[in-house]
Amino acid sequence: MIYQNVISYIVSTIKTSIIRKKTTITIKKTKLILNILKTLYKKGFIRNYYTQNNKIIILLKYKKNLPVIQDIKQISNVNQIKYIKQKNINTLFKNTAEFLISTTEGILTKNECLEKKIGGKILIKIN
Repeated sequence: MIYQNVISYIVSTIKTSIIRKKTTITIKKTKLILNILKTLYKKGFIRNYYTQNNKIIILLKYKKNLPVIQDIKQISNVNQIKYIKQKNINTLFKNTAEFLISTTEGILTKNECLEKKIGGKILIKIN
């Protein structure tokens, strides 16, 4: 799978599963998806994830029958890649949404980018 197709694949799979109120998702294993899931787990957006053969099983997280991930969107795509400099993170991301940013140090959240004073490519927005 191409890099951007992997991101759209994970975003659409999570979004569809939340609409259908699924608790588990099984998807193809890629390094990029594992890195995204690591960050989602660390930030408390999913219950857990684990690998099994060449697949990843994702356990979605719900609180009071409502999904923790209310909305998830892909920001950069094949036709329009959006980069952000570290100095612009505070001004552009004032809202409560979380953003996953691909940096030279891996996939980080907006707060981690501020701490490390780096920018990167904006991948995903999560509400």
